[in-house]
Amino acid sequence: MLSKNAAEAVRALHTESFFSALSNMLLSSVPASHCSVWSYTNDRTPERLYDHAPSKQRQYLHTELLKAAYVIGPYYSGLVKSCANTGFYLISDIAPEGFTDSEYYRAYYKPKGVSDEGMFFIRLSETHSIGVLIEKVGVGNDFTDDETGCLEALSDLTASLICHHISGGEGGLEADASAAQSVVTAALESFGSSLLSEREREICNLILKGHSSKSGARLLQISPETERVYRKRLYGKLGVVSQGELFWLFIRATEAFDPEVHSDPLISIKS
Repeated sequence: MLSKNAAEAVRALHTESFFSALSNMLLSSVPASHCSVWSYTNDRTPERLYDHAPSKQRQYLHTELLKAAYVIGPYYSGLVKSCANTGFYLISDIAPEGFTDSEYYRAYYKPKGVSDEGMFFIRLSETHSIGVLIEKVGVGNDFTDDETGCLEALSDLTASLICHHISGGEGGLEADASAAQSVVTAALESFGSSLLSEREREICNLILKGHSSKSGARLLQISPETERVYRKRLYGKLGVVSQGELFWLFIRATEAFDPEVHSDPLISIKS
């Protein structure tokens, strides 16, 4: 079945049915539930090019919530911004410690019923990448070692097919290398700048990305106790009491942010 679907994907190159054929190839290789394809260009909001199982809920999560939250997501932080190499990555390999307890996870992954997920990451240039997400749903339904090995073995083929497809100029995938920094990335960089110290902003950024006190402390080379002191202090300054409230405060501020009017997104919702 895999070889047949791989042949179909090759035949679909440079046509509108390519991503569907690629999805069928990948979903026939392991018992996964969903597949979607994303385009990342500079710091702009990722563009969903294809979804194997579209629904109103997935449409909302992919377009409305992700529009403001992608900059704190594991794939953007762990692959796109870190200049990762082309390959297959499980979300557990790149997400921070404590991510499954974060509000991002509860808001974006729980509603989709995702139990495990991985991405075929294809870096096309310094400014343009493609991500092919493959998801499993159901409690405790993680990718096994054999399934992960199978997906890793398909990484080169998937990357080659994507590159050949894009070289044909199909699907509006030509990257604009001069694209300006997005409002969302500017919002993350300046969030809380009118109220928080530099260290508090560093910790706030890590909290938004789903880091636990232990994980954030390790990155900043401070003790977990010190991280918790800063966490409590920044919560008080921002008027929140939990990571969840901080997440939704960031979403609201980002949606209202105009960098030409305010230097801090918080001013956009407090003025």
